[in-house]
Amino acid sequence: MLHTWARIWVALGLAICAVSWPVQPVFACDCPTRIPAVDALADSHAVFVGTVTQVIGPQPSLQLTRRFPFLRYDTPPHAPLTITLAVEQLWRGPPYRSISLATGRSYSQCGVPFQHGQQYLVYAYRNAVGELVTHRCSRTVPIARAREDIAIFGAGTAPTQAAPPQQPSTAALLAGLCSLALVITLVVTGGLWLRRSRRSS
Repeated sequence: MLHTWARIWVALGLAICAVSWPVQPVFACDCPTRIPAVDALADSHAVFVGTVTQVIGPQPSLQLTRRFPFLRYDTPPHAPLTITLAVEQLWRGPPYRSISLATGRSYSQCGVPFQHGQQYLVYAYRNAVGELVTHRCSRTVPIARAREDIAIFGAGTAPTQAAPPQQPSTAALLAGLCSLALVITLVVTGGLWLRRSRRSS
């Protein structure tokens, strides 16, 4: 009976984790022909000129595995870079002076090779969890290659608000929920196992 309950608790914990586990942005890189600048502007959630102020690599996190103890603390292979830019000119999106977004870490992951201190025209999109992302298949380019787009758009607007307050991302909150579920599952399962062992002895 206890063995059955232990299995149920493990299954329940893994089910909760599977449902709540954060989905990392995946950037497919089979790029079709680039759409015109006007269409890209309409399709984007944010379009702006900004200078890169920070490039942050992914941090290690808890990951599910198929073997006991079903967890591993490591850097996910497809985790993106986080890029922060100081916004100077804006055509679409929130009027913040600083915007952070995600992009793939490599060319094969469709990442834009942002360089610290360099200026870019950025086309950004919101992913499934509401975070801004950009990729190599978009029209995001260094400012020197953006003259055609900027000529079409005309003068943008200057940002009027500071960056939004830092809040835990949806991915971080979901990862925390998953970790809590697994800890509770392991504690309960361990307690049931000890109880069974004591009864057997």
